Amino acid sequence: MIKSILLLFVILVNGGAYCQTIEDKFSQAEKRYENKEYQKALEMFLSIAQDKRHELYPRVLYNIGHIYSIIEDTTSARKYFELILNGKFEENEMGGPGEGIMAEPYALYKHRACKYLAEINLDNKNYRKALKYVSLADSVYSYNHFCGNAIAANNIFITSLYADCYVGLGKLDSAINCLLPEMFNNGLSDNSFIVSQLVELLCQKFNQDELNRIFKEAVNTIVIEKEKSEEYIYTYGYIILFDKKIKIPHFDVISFFETEENQKTDEEWENIFKETYCSSDVYKRIVTNN
Repeated sequence: MIKSILLLFVILVNGGAYCQTIEDKFSQAEKRYENKEYQKALEMFLSIAQDKRHELYPRVLYNIGHIYSIIEDTTSARKYFELILNGKFEENEMGGPGEGIMAEPYALYKHRACKYLAEINLDNKNYRKALKYVSLADSVYSYNHFCGNAIAANNIFITSLYADCYVGLGKLDSAINCLLPEMFNNGLSDNSFIVSQLVELLCQKFNQDELNRIFKEAVNTIVIEKEKSEEYIYTYGYIILFDKKIKIPHFDVISFFETEENQKTDEEWENIFKETYCSSDVYKRIVTNN
């Protein structure tokens, strides 16, 4: 389950005695949650949820579902996350989980509910339903954040969920194909779990000799593509693995912004991308068993 997703905390609400009372109850429930008094926090949030007109209502629904997930009452959790999906709530309402500068900026009620529902259905081996919710979280109620690291982490998490769904459905090739684009560490988020998933699935489909040959021969498929703006030339490298074109990241930011007068040759770029590929965790685990 998504234990790392935090409670959606209260944000400023309009004044008035009635609103203040709801806000007070919400804050008290938060404190119970922070003290790991989950049952008491749940009772308080359930009480607040009686008022469906209040602006905190979607936060309350999410928090109830979240706590039910923590105490492993997935039937009740599913009920409240489905209520969120069927409600008319503002997805980009300010104030998501977390605290401080790296707190989530948006509530994203439906996106987060879909992730939970995907995991609940994966745990129950309802792989088609799980795939439906992953797709909704990915394409319909998409993630939104100003931070590239957070976006990268979310992409990796969604990719992993897709792969789990495909494996459960017996679609090994689909699982491999969705993991391949995330095989390189792009410097923004840890992809080690993706690497482990991918290597495990590849070893199920191919023997070691086949994998060694495929990964070594792929070095010769690297292609360089350039994109020109008025001022700069941007260089991208791609490799073909299992008939899939995969972007290879590189971290030389200064070289990335080249000009006509100061640019590397294609051969130099090819060597850079070859080095990135051959030093990647997937390549090392497949070819050198590292």
